[in-house]
Amino acid sequence: MKKIQKKLSVVLAVMMVLCMFTALPFSASAAEKTSTNKISVTSNVTDPVSYEYNANTKQVVVTYNLQAKNMILNTQGTLSYDSSVLKLASTNTRNTDFPVFKDTIVWNKTLKNEVLFNCSSLDLYNFKQKSVYCTFTFDVVGSGDTTVDLDVEVLTGTMADSYEDLFNGKDVDITYINKYGSEKADGAVFTAEAVLVQGEEPTTAPQPTTATQPTTVTQPTTAPATKPTQPATQPTQPATQPTQPATEPTKPVGETTLNFVVPKTVSSPKCWDDGIYLAYSNKYAINTFTKIQLTKTTDFLTPDLKTDKLTAGTYALYTVTLSKEQAEAVSKAIYVVLVNKSNTYKTYVSSKYNLLKAPTGTYSADYNTAKTSLANLNDCTFIMNGEVTTGTSIDGYGTYTGYWTKCTTVYAVAPASTKWKNCWNQGVYIGYSNDYKIGSFNKIKMTRTSTYADVDSKTSQLVSGTYPVYTVTLTEDQVAAIDASTYVIFENASGTYRTYINGKYSVMKAPAGKEYSSEYTKTKAKLADRAKNTFVICDGISTGSSIEGYGTFTGYWSTSEVKIVESTATLYCVFPAPVKGKTAMDKGVYLAYGSSNSPADLTKIEMKKTADKYTPSLKTKALVGGKYSVYSVTLNSDQIEAIDNAKNVVFCNSKGNFRTLLSPGYNVLNAKSGSYSATYNKGTFTTADHNGETFVVCDSKVTGSSTDGYGMFLGYWNLGEK
Repeated sequence: MKKIQKKLSVVLAVMMVLCMFTALPFSASAAEKTSTNKISVTSNVTDPVSYEYNANTKQVVVTYNLQAKNMILNTQGTLSYDSSVLKLASTNTRNTDFPVFKDTIVWNKTLKNEVLFNCSSLDLYNFKQKSVYCTFTFDVVGSGDTTVDLDVEVLTGTMADSYEDLFNGKDVDITYINKYGSEKADGAVFTAEAVLVQGEEPTTAPQPTTATQPTTVTQPTTAPATKPTQPATQPTQPATQPTQPATEPTKPVGETTLNFVVPKTVSSPKCWDDGIYLAYSNKYAINTFTKIQLTKTTDFLTPDLKTDKLTAGTYALYTVTLSKEQAEAVSKAIYVVLVNKSNTYKTYVSSKYNLLKAPTGTYSADYNTAKTSLANLNDCTFIMNGEVTTGTSIDGYGTYTGYWTKCTTVYAVAPASTKWKNCWNQGVYIGYSNDYKIGSFNKIKMTRTSTYADVDSKTSQLVSGTYPVYTVTLTEDQVAAIDASTYVIFENASGTYRTYINGKYSVMKAPAGKEYSSEYTKTKAKLADRAKNTFVICDGISTGSSIEGYGTFTGYWSTSEVKIVESTATLYCVFPAPVKGKTAMDKGVYLAYGSSNSPADLTKIEMKKTADKYTPSLKTKALVGGKYSVYSVTLNSDQIEAIDNAKNVVFCNSKGNFRTLLSPGYNVLNAKSGSYSATYNKGTFTTADHNGETFVVCDSKVTGSSTDGYGMFLGYWNLGEK
C-alpha cells in the first residue's frame, strides 16, 4: 500500500469518529417477559450463547475475545443492549473494557441502549494470542429475557509487525471485516462469553443454556433461528454443594502459619500491588469480610507448567501467622478467600470454594465437600491457580481457585569458571530426568538473590563471598518428580555447564554437611531432606580450584545457615546528547520496559542523576571523565521480575522519542558486555547479570553507530565501576 493510502486510512479513522457521535440512538424493545429469565450474548462474528439468571443476579460481565493471525491496525463496532434490564456499571472505563486498545479507543457510552466505539493506531494491536476484544460490566436493573449484541463493523489487519515495518515495505492491509465492502480475509476468530455475578449465593450456579465452538468471521453474520448448537459445555460455575453449618466442628487449632503464592494476572500485572489479604466472613457481601494482611517473604516459587498450570514466571511467597483466636475464626467461617485491598481481585466467594476446602497435594478443579482443619494446613502453601471455568487462566475477575501444597526450598551457589566467566549468566536451573540425554531434562529456573557466598579455603565452610545464591521453592508435585528421577543436576540455560550427568553423581547422592566432602553416597536423599540446604558447585577434588570442565562439575550440600536477602539490582546509564536532539536528555533518563512496540505504552522508571560525568572512549573501551551525566536506579524484586519477563527493555528520555532501539532483538539486557558491538547476545540475560554495570549509549563519533535517528540507539554494558 502506498503512502497516500496510509494517509487515507487516517482520514477514514476521523470519519469513523464523526459517524460515531452523529449516529442515531438505537432503541431496542424490551424483551418479552417470561417466567424464565435468559441473557443471550450475540454478535455478527460469533454464534449466540445464552445464560439463565435469577433475582439474585446483580451483575453480568459480557466479554468478546479475538485471536487474529496478523497485527490489527483499526476496528469499529457497536454494542447494543436493553437498558430496561441492563445498565452499564460505573466501573466501565476504556482501560477495563478494552484492555488491548486502551486509551486509543474513542467511544460514546452516553447513548441509550448502545455503545459506539472505534480506534486506530500505527503502533498496531497484538491479538496473535487469544485476548479480550472488549468486555462490559452491566448492573441488572430489570427482569425478563434480554440480549447483548456486538456488531463488528470494521476490523483491519496488516502484514506489518511493528511501526517500523509499516514504512519498510510491509504495510499491506488485510480486511478481516468491512461492513461497507465485500472484501474479507480469513484469520480472525471471535468468541463470546459471560459471567454472572450473584448478590447472594444461589442454590445452583448459573448455567449457559447454549455453548458453541469459536467461529471465524467469514461465516454468515446471522445464524438461522433453528440452527443446532453444539452440546453444552460444563457450567461456568459448578453447582455448589450444601453449605456446612457455621459451627461445623473442627480440630482444636493454635498458632498457624499459612503461605500463599499469588501470580500476577497477564492483563493487570499490578492488581496485587495494594496488598494481599486473607479474608473471612459468614456473609456473602465482600465488604463484610475481616481481612488479615500477608507479608512478602524472600522465598520464590518457580512453577512448572506441566504440573501447576500456572503461567511461566517466578512469584514471591507471602506468609501470615494466625493467632489461636484468628485461626478459630477462620476455621468456622463459611467464606474464606484471598483478596486484594480494593476487593477487586479475589478467589471465588462461595461456600464451595472456601479456601479450607481446596484440594491438597496437587491441583484439581474439584474442591472437597468438607473443610480441612487449619491445623492440617500449618506451613502449607496455597497456590492461586486459575478460573473456575478453565483451570488454567489467571485473568478472570473474582473467580480464582487454587490448591494447597507442602513446599520445599533449596539454594544453589554456582561459581564462575575462570575460563568462562559468563557461563551462568543466563541463570541456574535444577533439572531432572530418567533419560541420560540432556534434551530430555525437565528444567525449573531458580531465582537469583542478593545473597553472595563462597567456600572458605581454610575451613571449607560456606561463608559470605562473591558468588550469587540462587533459590527455588518447589511444590509437592515437583518434589515427587525430582525424587523419582534417576538423574538430578544443576545446569545453566543451555545445559552446556552442569553438574555431572551420571547416576552415581546425581546431586541427590551428593554429600551433605557444613564442610566440603567429595564422597558421594550410593543411596539418594529425598529433596525434603535438603530443605534450606545450599548446593555448592565445585569439582570432585577440591572446593573450587577447578571448575573448567563441561558437564563434569560435582559439589556438596552445605548445611550452613544462609540468610537470604531479597534480590535487588542497581543499574547505571550514560546517555550522550543525540546529534539531532541536544536537549533531549535534559529531563532525565528512564529505564522502560513492556510488551508494546510503542514507547508510550511502556512502564517507565525514572533514574537518579548522580554527580559523576563520563564520556565513552572507543580507544580504551572504558569510561573516562567527561561531560555526560551518569544516571542510576536500584530495582526491587518485583521490578526485576517485571523487567526480566518483558519483551522490550530500553533506556530513553522522558518522552520516549529518544531511546535505545525498541525491538526484542535489541533488549538492552542482551547487549554485549565489556566493549561495544552492534550484534547483541542471543538468549535471555537478566537484570541481575548487569547489577553494578553501566549501560553506555553509543554515538557515531565513538562507535560508528548512529544517534542521528529517533529510537535507533545501540550500546553496551561497561563492566567496570561507574
